[in-house]
Amino acid sequence: MLTAGAATPDEWTLVFTAADDGMPAEHFHPLLDAWAGTLRARETAAAIKVDTPILLSPDHEIDPRLVAFFTSSDFSGLSAASRITYAYEYKWWFEFLDRRSTAWDFATESDFAAYKAWRTDPTLHPVPRNRQEKKWVDGATWNKCPAALDHLYRWATKKGHVQESPLPDTKAGRGAAPASAVYSKNARSERAKWVSAATYRVWRDVGVAGYRLGVDGKRLVATTEDPRFRGRNVQRNTAFTDLLFSSALRRQEGGSLLIDEIPEVGQESYLGATAKRGTVRSWTAESAALTNLARYINVTRRAAVKRAQKAGRYDTMDPIWVDHIEVRSRHGEVLVTTNGAEWPLKDIDVMTRMRLMRSRDSGVHAGPEPLWLWLGEDGLPMNPKGWGTILHRASERFKSECERLGRPNRDIILLSPHSLRFSYALFVLVVLHQAIDRKYGYSPTEPYDENRYLSAYQHVRDILGHRSTTTTRNIYLEPVKGLRGKTIIGTRDVQAAIAALALTNPEVRDIAPVEYLSEEDR
Repeated sequence: MLTAGAATPDEWTLVFTAADDGMPAEHFHPLLDAWAGTLRARETAAAIKVDTPILLSPDHEIDPRLVAFFTSSDFSGLSAASRITYAYEYKWWFEFLDRRSTAWDFATESDFAAYKAWRTDPTLHPVPRNRQEKKWVDGATWNKCPAALDHLYRWATKKGHVQESPLPDTKAGRGAAPASAVYSKNARSERAKWVSAATYRVWRDVGVAGYRLGVDGKRLVATTEDPRFRGRNVQRNTAFTDLLFSSALRRQEGGSLLIDEIPEVGQESYLGATAKRGTVRSWTAESAALTNLARYINVTRRAAVKRAQKAGRYDTMDPIWVDHIEVRSRHGEVLVTTNGAEWPLKDIDVMTRMRLMRSRDSGVHAGPEPLWLWLGEDGLPMNPKGWGTILHRASERFKSECERLGRPNRDIILLSPHSLRFSYALFVLVVLHQAIDRKYGYSPTEPYDENRYLSAYQHVRDILGHRSTTTTRNIYLEPVKGLRGKTIIGTRDVQAAIAALALTNPEVRDIAPVEYLSEEDR
């Protein structure tokens, strides 16, 4: 069991079950003290998943209805990331209701309306002195709240625990509330949705690798290393962003890879339990990204492992010792533990993967080592959620460099893991459109017929891991149609095509004018 952080007397305490027997705090509760060393076994026997939330009121009471909800198939069937996100939303909602002397099962639409205003209206809060003091959220973040609450109250209504949901009914019909009563109209993120390769490289070199931003003619460029930069793990972090930008993996998918799952150049690997909805699919990456990844593995990662071995950090883990991984035609890759247990690699979830260890007897790799690809400086597995913070800091550094040069806001590039994966998918989609045009002699000046390019959308659907081609088309149809009628899409100049699109589509960003694109970008 792991705690989400110490609570003040007026706060609810949020605790998550974990893959080990760790307690949330020393002497947290006498009963937990008595279960020391057997806690996870008890949770497993009760069919309680890892990352199942437990909410304790300020009086340290547990609502059995919430326990039933958190262990129900309605909630436990969500992805681990969604379970964690929703649990925090419930904590904050319950704390707000406590201040209004209202319990969650008696909350009304007026409570929800007041909460929406409190979470989203900056005028209701003091001006923050720093980012940590900011009490309100933007529209995109707020919209996670009604999704979480709707999940809880649908279940509670079905079970008879509440008479009606406090969320206004926005379904069509007489008396329906407007969608704005629930969701924010300002959910559009300030982050870029797609960027050209040239733009990504400048953002990476400045934000992640710590270079200074400069101007060369009409284009922004990374110049020299900034001596003030105090970023750590540059090789690891650039390897990660390069991987997402050249593979379309999600943050959790790329962030929970094992070292044995990295494909050779030109080969494929597979995702399973770590993918969204646990859907098995293949993936690959560009050769340059795989080369950069190999350098991280052989240098930065190897040094971190050696430090951890010397400090004895692996001695305190709760490991699953792996003997070898073998390929079988029926089950794909199968992990075999030292005690002979066999486990299809595609079925191993994120938290279990973080416990996988192997030990070698001799050579430069002698000693214990995690199979987890991404390690911290201490040599321990890095939680995939940490990548969001790293990319946020990189974007903030890029923003500060733009401000130092007095650049306009349009030059500020804020990227997220989604931005990186979507950008690669757009690149692939444009390449496939060009290939189909050349194969069948289609002219880019002809009216756009998306049915001609169905195979292109299907391929991008597969690399993104979408369930349906419709989802993929809904995201990418407009930017691709925006390129029709531009003769540039008829050339082999893919990056120039994307850069040209940035001139008319604000969700596509390019800080290098088309005429200044280098041969590398073309």
